[in-house]
Amino acid sequence: MKAFVLTVVVLTSTACAVFAAKAQLSPAISSAITCAPEMSAEQCKIAQVDAMLKKLDQAAALTASSNAKAIRARNELVYFYASAIQKAVTKNWIQPDGIVNARCEVHIIQLPGGSVESATVDSSCPYDDLGRRSVVNAVLRTETLPYKGFESVFRRNITLTFVPWSNSEVHTP
Repeated sequence: MKAFVLTVVVLTSTACAVFAAKAQLSPAISSAITCAPEMSAEQCKIAQVDAMLKKLDQAAALTASSNAKAIRARNELVYFYASAIQKAVTKNWIQPDGIVNARCEVHIIQLPGGSVESATVDSSCPYDDLGRRSVVNAVLRTETLPYKGFESVFRRNITLTFVPWSNSEVHTP
């Protein structure tokens, strides 16, 4: 395919910019637009380039739309992955009485397949020793975190946030 070159011509009397094609177009591109007999060769090339630019704009819009859909789908899968992990671990949490009503982060290392390799409480966790052991044990009791169906968003290192709930509350992770 032969390249084409666009130059910008500014019409000072009307103060508008017009693209003028100064090149040879491939037969496929030049046959895509049929020029009217009254058009000059330059007007015909401009019309062909304009049509090609419109097609490129359409392709770019379709690509952007597809990318946005893919990003939304991935974000949704990440959300479901995080929710599945939270639910799996939370059901194994034996929350001690009198635990501080605060968030506690636990850093988890897992293997592909979801096997828990380790769980470590973050140093900023305000829980006492019993509370800290309870969150680590909840992760270790889970043994295998959700993996199947989440392979594309799997992360070896994850951080899970525990938040205590009272017996009078309905808790949904």
